[in-house]
Amino acid sequence: MTDLRTLTDEGLTRRLAELDRSQSPKDDARALLHDLEVHQVELEMQNRELREAQQALEQTRDRYTELYDQAPVGYLTLDSSGLIVQINLTGARLLSTERTRVEGRSLARWVDPVDQGRLRVHVRETLATTEVTRVDLRLQPGPGRVAEIRLESQRQAELDGTRPCCHSAMIDISERRRAERQWQDTFDASPDPIFIHDEAFRIVRANQAYGTLVGLAPEAILGHRYFELFPKGAAPTPGCALGMAQEVGQVEELTTPDGRYFRQRSYPLKDHGQERHSVHVLQELTGLRQTEAALRRQAGELVQRNEELERFNQLMVGREMVMIELKQRVNELSRELGRAPPFSLGFLDTLEPGRGDGSL
Repeated sequence: MTDLRTLTDEGLTRRLAELDRSQSPKDDARALLHDLEVHQVELEMQNRELREAQQALEQTRDRYTELYDQAPVGYLTLDSSGLIVQINLTGARLLSTERTRVEGRSLARWVDPVDQGRLRVHVRETLATTEVTRVDLRLQPGPGRVAEIRLESQRQAELDGTRPCCHSAMIDISERRRAERQWQDTFDASPDPIFIHDEAFRIVRANQAYGTLVGLAPEAILGHRYFELFPKGAAPTPGCALGMAQEVGQVEELTTPDGRYFRQRSYPLKDHGQERHSVHVLQELTGLRQTEAALRRQAGELVQRNEELERFNQLMVGREMVMIELKQRVNELSRELGRAPPFSLGFLDTLEPGRGDGSL
């Protein structure tokens, strides 16, 4: 009998075809041997198919294991008490602990004490819904070290099919948080009030200068319709509404009920082409307007004083001309009486009195 294990797949197929074509011997022993060889060929073919399927499954398992462990985010499974049932290598690196020392321990062991209560709430909420839940937590993976993560979790059935658990993705958002803080510091450093509102005109972000302007802490401002806080109106300012509709920046000047003046620049924004927002930058002009008004008053006063000086100059010039004519007359009368003229008028002595304007 041929050793079936040495045959190729094609060889097995040909051998089975040969056996099918051959007639079963009439002799019971030979017939039994024929049927046995057919069965052996069929079993060998089935065994090879099973081995190939098993090999494919092992390759798939290895591939998914590698994908699981080398994923750019941490993956872990938590039970209802927050114990780590399973974690990938990326997640263990985020915790700065070897995987063998992580599994079976509570995730709260690496969470900042301030956030441990939020973790417990997150696990309860995840197990109570089929939706994806999220929470941001601060980790303390080692002495003096702090990392910030976002935990995105969904309820799943445990391996035994009875106990629910959380399948979670642990995303490192430390760099994003640092960038957000730097952006917020820059945002707050601006001396001009700045705020951002959504399509419903509700404030989603504001800097400290705007909080000072409206008399509220920045976090207390969020959710308010901006025009109710500033400039305390019943509707969006015309420029803002026009800018949101036409998606172009607008500049307008506003006056508050207490008599303050502001220039408002608004710039529409799109979030990935979908949700629209608008950025408003306010510049107070009250001091400038007061200075302009003071300058206008001073200019009016100067014009009035110049007019008064002009009238005074004209009056003084007229008086001086009268005095010159009087002196001319006195000099003329003195000459008629044979006396020396008492006043020296230079070249005016050669002019006849009253010549010119005829004032006397």
